[in-house]
Amino acid sequence: MGTATRSHAKPNWFGTPSHMTQPQAPEMAFECNTQSALGNALSPSHLLPETTLPRIIWVAARPPIPPFSGITSKTLCGLDALLSMTEVDLITFTAGSSTERTLVEIQRFWGDRSVRIHALRLEPRSSGLSALLRGQFQLTTEFDRNKLAAKLEELNWSERNNLVIFDDIVLAPLAQAYGTNAIISPHDCMSEMFLSHFRHLHPLSASRLRKYIQYRTARQYEQRYYQSALLVHVITQRDRVWLEAINPLARYHVVPNADLLNPGLVYDSNPEHDLLIWGDLTIAACAKGTREFLRQIRGATHLNRARIILVGKVPDDTAERIIGRDCMELVDYSPRLENEAGQMHTAKIFVIPDIGGAGIKNRVVNVLSSGICLACLLPQMEGVDTIADRGAINAVTMSELVNRIVDVLRTGQYSNIAKIGENIYKDVYSIEANRRQWRDMIERALSIRSANHDQEAL
Repeated sequence: MGTATRSHAKPNWFGTPSHMTQPQAPEMAFECNTQSALGNALSPSHLLPETTLPRIIWVAARPPIPPFSGITSKTLCGLDALLSMTEVDLITFTAGSSTERTLVEIQRFWGDRSVRIHALRLEPRSSGLSALLRGQFQLTTEFDRNKLAAKLEELNWSERNNLVIFDDIVLAPLAQAYGTNAIISPHDCMSEMFLSHFRHLHPLSASRLRKYIQYRTARQYEQRYYQSALLVHVITQRDRVWLEAINPLARYHVVPNADLLNPGLVYDSNPEHDLLIWGDLTIAACAKGTREFLRQIRGATHLNRARIILVGKVPDDTAERIIGRDCMELVDYSPRLENEAGQMHTAKIFVIPDIGGAGIKNRVVNVLSSGICLACLLPQMEGVDTIADRGAINAVTMSELVNRIVDVLRTGQYSNIAKIGENIYKDVYSIEANRRQWRDMIERALSIRSANHDQEAL
């Protein structure tokens, strides 16, 4: 480990607050009055000037607690931004047996923010086939619409001092009833995301069929429901362009995610590796990209002596089965970013090998914000495209990417590239900038709502 390090340690989101109140019964609201679990990121110096924003009623398809996925990381960013400006009522759904535990976890995580929690129980779905025949997502559980309607009425959802946000595509049908005062926030163009993963799965696999059904369902939702909302929030410009072609009757607004989920990446002036390939081998598109990248490395004689480690999330034997023994022989392997001593692996360049998907890659954001040199294909820069080709090593093919990495290692420019990327990230994609963009979107939605009311009054 080198002498000069910059640690981007994970905020203390998992610690137990010093004061804990027991949650009330399910479907009852309670106030959180504990020490903030988001630490320095939410100190008063970061808060935006006081505004006249309405109270937000955020309907979350999944509880916004660790571990976070792509969609719940968007929920984290949105709630963080809005809670710095206004009060929020959070409605979320929990499985019956885990409701009380989930409420405790939500309370522990969100601390003393101005949020009221309302939990509605999920019920087992009687038949996945019936959902398929109705053109709905094949979920194992479903929520009671009557209970949700009663909760929204209780919170006076339609009043002008309130605004509703539905944070998942599975909630999009609700726009038909509540869209006059609501934003839909599906995260990505979900149909294109499912289609991308579909293309990289084995032709005869059940997973591929499932992704195709999800693609068709998502496309139907995008075409049928999005125009009923005031706005549709997505996190990249590419998602907006896709959706404008799919449903030109809806209005779209782009607000990317901020880096609130950095796992603790460390910049090291004397790193242990030249390259760290950071993938998720449980995802077919990432596994395919990893294999392609490593096979390109095999032909790059300048990398024969390079110190390369692959971090793949799965055990060693599983990784070898997924990417092949020939690829595993080229690298050291670790399932996690931490070594056995609990320290972060370090490298001159972090490679994100993905070739599919849609929306922002959290791993890309983590690397950029940590001041570490990033290398990836250009489509993976979605959401942080201002940084592309200046503050990162980018290419359109894996062979070009490997060649660019060879040049950067030879010239030693990786530190300069990393610093440019970090500086642009802080200027354009910081937590403060993210909060301003969320405020802009809310104000745009209010303007649309006001114009709609004026039209109705004519």
